[in-house]
Amino acid sequence: MIKALVQIECNPGRANEVGQRIADLSRDAEVYSCSGRFDIVAIINSNTPESITDIVHQKIPSIPGVRVVRTEFLFRSYAAHDLEEGFHLGLGG
Repeated sequence: MIKALVQIECNPGRANEVGQRIADLSRDAEVYSCSGRFDIVAIINSNTPESITDIVHQKIPSIPGVRVVRTEFLFRSYAAHDLEEGFHLGLGG
């Protein structure tokens, strides 16, 4: 599974609408409102980088109210349950 962290800056008053529209793009997306420079943070999950590219470069920027889109691909999770699973598979030290 390929994951991308997508940060979206919205026009004033548009974050709720933009967030819902992003959530509607993919059932495998987690979409959050947040504080800070960006108004919306989404984690997009996909089996192919091409589908993430389509969402990030075509679909999200076309949503009315989107000003800035910044994307980072995610590589490794350090959540406790993921680390425990790795140790059970013999991946740990």
